[in-house]
Amino acid sequence: MTAMYTENKKQGLTKEERNTIVKWRSNPAYFFSSVLKWEKQEEILHSLLENKETYVQSCNSAGKSWLAAGIVIWWLSTRNGKVITTAPTWRQVKSILWSKIAVQCQKAPILGFKPLQSRLDIGPDVFAEGLSTRQPERFQGYHGKVLMVVDEASGIDNEEIWGAIDGNLTDDDEDRLLAIGNPNDPESPFARKCKLPNRKGAKKTIKISAYDTPNVKYGRKVVDGLVTAKFVEQKKHEWGVNSPMYQIRILGEFPKTGGMSMFPLAWLERAFNYETEDIWVDTREGQELVRGLPDLSVGEGVFGFDVAAGGADNNALCYRDGGKVKDLTGWQEIDTSELVVAENNPMAPSLYRWVDQYMPSVVQIDAVGPGQIIYKYAQKHKKTNPRYRNLRFRPFVAQATAIRENFFANKKAEAYWQYRLRLQEYRVDMSALPNDMRETVEKQAAVITWRPDGKGRVQIDSKEKLRAKYDFSPDELEAMIMAFYGSDQPRVERDAVAQFAYNDQESMDEENELVAAFDYNYEQYRS
Repeated sequence: MTAMYTENKKQGLTKEERNTIVKWRSNPAYFFSSVLKWEKQEEILHSLLENKETYVQSCNSAGKSWLAAGIVIWWLSTRNGKVITTAPTWRQVKSILWSKIAVQCQKAPILGFKPLQSRLDIGPDVFAEGLSTRQPERFQGYHGKVLMVVDEASGIDNEEIWGAIDGNLTDDDEDRLLAIGNPNDPESPFARKCKLPNRKGAKKTIKISAYDTPNVKYGRKVVDGLVTAKFVEQKKHEWGVNSPMYQIRILGEFPKTGGMSMFPLAWLERAFNYETEDIWVDTREGQELVRGLPDLSVGEGVFGFDVAAGGADNNALCYRDGGKVKDLTGWQEIDTSELVVAENNPMAPSLYRWVDQYMPSVVQIDAVGPGQIIYKYAQKHKKTNPRYRNLRFRPFVAQATAIRENFFANKKAEAYWQYRLRLQEYRVDMSALPNDMRETVEKQAAVITWRPDGKGRVQIDSKEKLRAKYDFSPDELEAMIMAFYGSDQPRVERDAVAQFAYNDQESMDEENELVAAFDYNYEQYRS
């Protein structure tokens, strides 16, 4: 008899209620329908009974975190065991999975569970605990009917954590792993595990498409909170069925981009959820302080200004302070003279309106086509006010020769690669961006791939090719990449790195010679 059953027996449960709890152990689907009043694919629940490891790659809003929360409660209700949960960030641990655990405990008063912020104690050595990925050392030493729940699994790329999780699953009959998330990153450990062949009793991968969910399948709202047919049709039109965003968010598939992904969405989501605050977490020994990530702001701002080439393209401005993106906007403007100083409408977006608001030290401008005019006009306007004296302008010419021309086909490829490295190494904080801009950045970043050219150098498609293929241009993304290009933020590496400095021969006048230092080891990331 389980610990939960024994405890509840003391509380005077009826015979029928006791029989119900016993039935939950062998039939999780019955548990969900009778206690939580929520239905989900029984395939996932039965896989937990039959297989040591269950991986679920899911579309958006399929109720995956809600399901995982219910499974935590089911495990504690029917086994004398432990549950360890995690997610890429502490905010996701606390606000997504554990908030749902609390709600579901309230909906099942028969259990008498009263969870804390990220811990639920049932009895001696019977508990559930949420761990932050900032604490890889905490993932070790759990044994005896252990359920490991990895939420938003695609965002966890720390191999040490996956290794520690595997080290806790020593009993094939009693221990279980549930890893569940959107298939954001085709190169992540989660992707590799999902793609391994299924083996009865050992491992099973389950895919959930939006078309599998009841609201879409039946064309009406069957379950509140799940993806709807209207949302699917809207995103089909907005993204296109061949876009990586549609493959990930709607079909629940790892993206097929025809090249190697430059910016895995899992890395972007990590930057969107960048956490600098220290946190107190509940542990078996009491509360423990977990330090936040370093504050990337350095007090010196840089602008990236991508000038629209015409048509439906946006002008885009990005402001960053160190590694923290503080503002990003895109807009259309027919009159290019208004892009620098909006004299006819002082409230309209313009370069110098932003300069007056943020007072950056450097502005990097897309100086090709219409951008060349904007660059010269911005330089000229600088002389109208002494407060702009220290403002430096740098031209960005995408097709110019790269600093490391043996490795990159042009300057654009080099800038994109530098931003990729920053994302990979937790050196970009985009937590200040609103949700609509986050979706814009994700949409644009998802279609960027890289491949070697005839000389083996990194190359990426031009805006013209992307616009022809996907019917949009990555303007806001490119403004952000320009803002980071030439950054002198130090990069810590275990291996030796080479530093390169240069005087940009594309500078349009002497005061704008760009002297930039790069300290990354390209070869480490080429494969």
